[in-house]
Amino acid sequence: MDHDESKDVDLSSLDDVPVDIQNALLSRACIRMVPMLGSELRTGKSFLLEPPNDTVLGAFRALATATVITVNDDNDLKRQLMYALNSECFVDDASHGFQDHGNCIDAIRQLSEKLLPGTFLAEADYVLEAIINSIYGSHALDRVQSDLNILCPDQPVLTRPSASQRSSYELPLWNDGWLIPETLELDVATFEANSRAVDGKWQYWIDWYQSFAMGRPLDWELQRRVVMIEEKFWNFGAGAIAAEIERIRKELEQQQRTAHTPIEPTEHEVSLIEKSVVQNRDAIVVSTAGLIEQVEAFREKIRGMNSLEAELRSEILEFTDYFHQHLQQLLASLPQPNDDLSEERAGRIALWLRDYKGVLWTKLAHYSSPENIAEASVPTGIVLTATGIGAMFGQPLAGAAVGGLITNQMKSSQAAKEFLKPTDTEGTEGK
Repeated sequence: MDHDESKDVDLSSLDDVPVDIQNALLSRACIRMVPMLGSELRTGKSFLLEPPNDTVLGAFRALATATVITVNDDNDLKRQLMYALNSECFVDDASHGFQDHGNCIDAIRQLSEKLLPGTFLAEADYVLEAIINSIYGSHALDRVQSDLNILCPDQPVLTRPSASQRSSYELPLWNDGWLIPETLELDVATFEANSRAVDGKWQYWIDWYQSFAMGRPLDWELQRRVVMIEEKFWNFGAGAIAAEIERIRKELEQQQRTAHTPIEPTEHEVSLIEKSVVQNRDAIVVSTAGLIEQVEAFREKIRGMNSLEAELRSEILEFTDYFHQHLQQLLASLPQPNDDLSEERAGRIALWLRDYKGVLWTKLAHYSSPENIAEASVPTGIVLTATGIGAMFGQPLAGAAVGGLITNQMKSSQAAKEFLKPTDTEGTEGK
């Protein structure tokens, strides 16, 4: 592929912009180019010349960390960025015969060094030079000028730097009616195909790029937690990072669901419990007792699996103990036959149900996934019974999965996986 012919982009006005905004605009310029790295991922042993996958991961890691720093500068993030730049996997791969990839990675390195204290190369010109020497270079820098025109139409100095840093990322990468270069569109499509070829290990980075391309960045707290992943996971490669990102995403979703939830049960929650217990008390008791037995059997199975690593066995047993105690709490809270359900008991069960949803969508979802736990994953029967108990309390289940079980068109294992996905209605519950 040929480089862009025009190299005469004048960005002298960038010097008049506050450094925080300048950094954000340079980060956007680098993000525009990264699909070329993903397009050359190794997906099989026959690919011997492409830049190594750990080099690509290192580049994405450094750029993602630098990007978060431009909107949320702190020493912990800078420390992570330093680790990224000093790691063995982050090298200039131009020596492998891929000059364009080398220039893209060099631009990411220059941007990263600009953000770190005490670095010698701390000028925007170094970043601009690396960008312009890469494929899409003049396109990327033309868009920096477009960003400046939109964000600072009348004056070079922005009055609210912190707000404007984030707003700069809320512009589409290819704004102002410009078309995405055709070769870049091909690189994005190839990146997606490569990720599918290796079981979606790179899907987060595709989503990450696309979110900025559309001007709707991924949750900034999610991005921060991803770049703060411990060094040992980065050393294990893209698969380990993908698994850790999935864990982080579920943990964050659960925290965000409960962050705005009142400590006391709402009238809606109590009313739902009262109706559910009146209609389903006996079924809830029988199902819960049966589930407790299943959990106990699974716990004994894990104890007898001598092939499991000691740390993993301890982790799973800790979960089964927690789940067992949680189910016992429900039985203790339900009224005896012919007794009325007091308001105090209804409130207690409502709070129990809140925690139970978290158990289903985070812990049980994790431990029932063969990708996470392999042969020690929670049996499908436990998942179906557990989600069935939730349904008796009025929690919605995926209708397609229920229908698939009825018509025998969906395997129980697949239905169990669908049942553990939070539904769209959960965001409005309890209001």
